[in-house]
Amino acid sequence: MSNLKRACAVVVLALAAVMPGATGAGAEEPDREAELAREFLDLSGAGALGHQVMTQMIEFFRTANPEVPEEFWDRFLEDADSQELEDRVIPIYVEHFTAEELEASIAFYRTPVGQSILQKMPVVMQESMEVGQQWGMELGQKISDELEARREATEE
Repeated sequence: MSNLKRACAVVVLALAAVMPGATGAGAEEPDREAELAREFLDLSGAGALGHQVMTQMIEFFRTANPEVPEEFWDRFLEDADSQELEDRVIPIYVEHFTAEELEASIAFYRTPVGQSILQKMPVVMQESMEVGQQWGMELGQKISDELEARREATEE
């Protein structure tokens, strides 16, 4: 897989991870549930959060992959349409959440506690992503060092 394709795949997977998770029962009222799913996504700020994470990830990948042309990253940010992604995610929510579950989630996020969580979530996500990147780099270095030591030991 080329570096360009790998970078695209990682960005797409990361964006999918940012959208709130979905588990639950099957859809009963697709049109009503689609409206509720859109309301939930709007209220939860998932689109804005996804855009923030995407921008941060692009900057990380831009630095980590200097062989990928700058033009690619610039075009990726230009062409990324959060509304299009939301439209593609709505059916997932409809499939996995009932109208009752979406209504309860919406009601929660309208409470002071829910609003507090929504305000804090972008910072929590950013800091979590930074910790995850650091952890991944440390783990990768540890494994690389161990493999190198093993290789050197077998050469002796």
